[in-house]
Amino acid sequence: RRWLKQARLDILHVRSRMPAWVTKLALAGWPPSRRPRVVTTVHGLYSISGYSRVMTTGEVVICVSEAVREYVLTNYRKVDAEKLRVIPRGIDPGVYFPEYRPDSSWWEAWGRAYPQTMGKRWITLPGRVTRLKGHAPFLRVLTQLDDPDIHGVIVGDVRSVKQAYALEMRELAQRLGVADRVTWVGHRDDLRDILAASSVVVGLSTKPEAFGRTSLEALALRKPVVAFDHGGAGEVLRSMFPNGLVALGNEDDVASRCRWALEHRPEPTLLPYEYTLDAMLTSIGGVYQDLTQPPHSFLP
Repeated sequence: RRWLKQARLDILHVRSRMPAWVTKLALAGWPPSRRPRVVTTVHGLYSISGYSRVMTTGEVVICVSEAVREYVLTNYRKVDAEKLRVIPRGIDPGVYFPEYRPDSSWWEAWGRAYPQTMGKRWITLPGRVTRLKGHAPFLRVLTQLDDPDIHGVIVGDVRSVKQAYALEMRELAQRLGVADRVTWVGHRDDLRDILAASSVVVGLSTKPEAFGRTSLEALALRKPVVAFDHGGAGEVLRSMFPNGLVALGNEDDVASRCRWALEHRPEPTLLPYEYTLDAMLTSIGGVYQDLTQPPHSFLP
């Protein structure tokens, strides 16, 4: 509270639940004329609770997808729909563009680390190693793609509390007979290169997610993505690659779509402006401009 009074902010933008609660408590009792304007961004499909409800209390509530907007309206019925603004997360088309390819030094380092993947067509599952990311469906899909030329690559951090789950998935791969056709690479800082080197990228989260950022990055690299049709990832694919959408849980269809993509090498549409970093920043800047008109008392 002392810091806020010293800083004399015009706008305070809160992007997570704990800071939202700190903000709510710090501003309690302030006269409206002296308060900074508060914006919240709902980044996740949080558990439904009073603790999560705080993210809907901004004067403007930014939703990172239509799925998030529907989540807010469905679960927090007292929220004024007029203050919700859908502003998707944006990526930089100067970083994720169709012509991008890993350089030779990257391939050399990768080949030394994972020689079993070289010369293969990769089907890549990105995301932290946790049950909702769909590793079991992914492994079962690989059993249907019974081709020694096809190799699964799983990219994602294994947290200490998920070690048992990771072991369970490795044992499942053994039972399914695909352990030698899948490589677990853990956390990587070169996901863009891995996506660009992949033949197909899959999104098999069993629960809807707020935004399909990794799917969007792969699509911007013109890589086909096969994903369950729900949440933010479903929105992204409907915009850029609807042929990659699969009904939730339909593993047979995932396998057939992957097989089709490997054979025909379809290219997604180019990155729409609405999913660019520039569009995101322009839209958020517009929210700030709206909130400071007429001029706030802290402005000169």
